[in-house]
Amino acid sequence: MTDTNIPIEEYNILLCGGARVGKSTLINALCGQNLAATSPSLHSCTQEQKRYTLNGEYDGITYAIHFWDSPGIESWSEHDVRQYISQLIEDTDPLCMIYCASPGSFTRLDQLDWILDTCINSNIFCALVCTNMWASSKRYVVKEEFLRLLRKRCSEDEVGDGERDGIVRFGKQGLVALVNSTRYVDKELGINKREQGVNELIVAIAEGLDAEKLLGWLYTIANNESVWASIADKLNSIFHRTYNSVWDFIGHLKNLVNRPDQPPRRPRSIKNSEKMAKDKRPSTFNDNKQQRYASNSVQSAKKVDKTLFGLFDCKPW
Repeated sequence: MTDTNIPIEEYNILLCGGARVGKSTLINALCGQNLAATSPSLHSCTQEQKRYTLNGEYDGITYAIHFWDSPGIESWSEHDVRQYISQLIEDTDPLCMIYCASPGSFTRLDQLDWILDTCINSNIFCALVCTNMWASSKRYVVKEEFLRLLRKRCSEDEVGDGERDGIVRFGKQGLVALVNSTRYVDKELGINKREQGVNELIVAIAEGLDAEKLLGWLYTIANNESVWASIADKLNSIFHRTYNSVWDFIGHLKNLVNRPDQPPRRPRSIKNSEKMAKDKRPSTFNDNKQQRYASNSVQSAKKVDKTLFGLFDCKPW
């Protein structure tokens, strides 16, 4: 019998964007496994709040990553959109917000602007992702609109760190990326393009997160063997030690920030989580009863941050 009282390390990721833009396919690509149901059906629209959960356990650590897929909010007012996103941030304390739009898809830029403003003011990292990038040359239109909105919302010292690996970074505030989560084939046009940009997106999001949120992000991509293979050698050379898996690195990172394994970060009530999955607008967790963690040493946290700059070869934010 499973002990339901065992504490779980739980993390949350906000997922926004219209229907049929490849959000669930992107989730699968990030996690390296089929987590969210995908369908090309015309009836695949997200009509209400949905939660996709990645559960895992390793070396005595039980964890859960929740992806909260937003409902179609195209008809909502500015007040409703801001209130909904603010409540979702308060309830979930997300690692980041990922907004998806594909070339030719309908996107209300004013609503995206409201979402960005609400998230950035709450110190939530925002990844704006053009999905299905090979579907149309309009991908560059999507990219430019994303860049315009992020430049508008970011502080002067965060306005674009330049493009690297196909991704434009805005420090700790956000990024703009083009990805193709699965192979794209159009026989009539003779197009056959492989998956592209997913591993680069994973690394770029990691760059923008603090050490504590980075742990949750590493849990999210722990089973993605391709991304680990692409960064393992760099990790080994920078830290002058051998990491045989992402779990070795997670253990090392936890030691660097002096973060104890027990009790875990903000354990969630299963009842509250289930209620959020059913409700269009999520209920609020009783944060007074939750325990949050910070580094036991400011000096140690600064050491980790500096190490992460070297790890991902990026300048200090």
